[in-house]
Amino acid sequence: MKLFSYIRDCIDVIFLSFVICINCIRVILGLGETTIILYGLYLLCLCALVVKNNHTFARMLRKDNIVKAFLVVVVIMVMYAAISLVWIPSNETITTFLKFILSLMIGVYSVSMPIEKIKGTLNWIIIINVAYSIILLAMPSLADQAMGAGLNYLNATLPLGLALTLILIKSLDAVSNKGGIIMSAVWIVVSGLYFLALMGFVARGVIIFPPLIAVIMFLFMEKKHRYVAWLLIPVFAGVLYLFFVYYISNASDYAMSRMTNLLESSEDEDRWELWSKALNEMGDKLWYIIGGGIEAFRYNSSIRFYPHNIFIQVIGEYGLIGIIVSIMILWNVTKGFIKTRTIASMTGESVVLYCTMGAFVYYTLTFSKSFSLYDGLPLFVMIAFCLSLRYQFKGLKG
Repeated sequence: MKLFSYIRDCIDVIFLSFVICINCIRVILGLGETTIILYGLYLLCLCALVVKNNHTFARMLRKDNIVKAFLVVVVIMVMYAAISLVWIPSNETITTFLKFILSLMIGVYSVSMPIEKIKGTLNWIIIINVAYSIILLAMPSLADQAMGAGLNYLNATLPLGLALTLILIKSLDAVSNKGGIIMSAVWIVVSGLYFLALMGFVARGVIIFPPLIAVIMFLFMEKKHRYVAWLLIPVFAGVLYLFFVYYISNASDYAMSRMTNLLESSEDEDRWELWSKALNEMGDKLWYIIGGGIEAFRYNSSIRFYPHNIFIQVIGEYGLIGIIVSIMILWNVTKGFIKTRTIASMTGESVVLYCTMGAFVYYTLTFSKSFSLYDGLPLFVMIAFCLSLRYQFKGLKG
């Protein structure tokens, strides 16, 4: 009875967690490109968010001008994307447009989730990825089957990198705020499970970014057990070092070559060259002002591919509105994090703030070197969570 009651009360949390970890489902079920099953999950998630949070969302729109401004920008982006379908006609582009709308709407409604549900979502992400890791380790052939179906290693490892980031932050927070050495050790063990699951792939950012982000978040933490916390940092670094030594000893030659050459894997994958071409095209066609339209880099440019940098893509395809939304996100998320750290610590909710900010940084870094804007649902949700926490902690202060 309690289980059904929990599902009823937290159906939006459950759906949102699975949508964020949708690539876990794709790997386990051997799904390649986006299918009707995945679109259905997006739609169910949006319905659950609307039903559970509609009144809260309406109240936030009335009281929070920042959320209102973001909604206006989102609407303008969607309208321009719809108009640009006229000069970029393609069935694939229409499909991308529908996915973009669903992703943005899920992000928009996520801003209305209360702190407890944000924490619940992050915890569900950790649980889902524990199950995902165990399945990958028990049945390694699943990864090969998913790769054969058209899914690449970046998609397969993206949720694992997020969960690893959350776990490492929780580990350091347990020590810095509560002196929870035992709990910190538990989180480190779980991170080891994630790390072992990542061994079967040649992903780089998901291995490099999480430890760096966790240490950055640690520098911002208010350390009640200051000396214990700082003394345990070398232990934290030592454990990570052992993981990396194990990786170097067991990873394939191809994986190691990719790890040591992060941005210049080959002529076809050279990020610097791709970014340079995209920027030159933006300048020649004045896309940084008027925007080339949805998927312009893929269908209406010489590179015939998305630029593997979400900022270049959003500015190139949406022009001035892309510049505005990029500045709004970076400014408001960073400012909100800095201003609410003390309040979060006083209310005992610091870990959710650091985990959410860490997740935002993880996705921002990852989407700055890989992935398309139109795969950005997890990033949109983390932006929404950051704005939501800023609003809620501000209310607690008042």
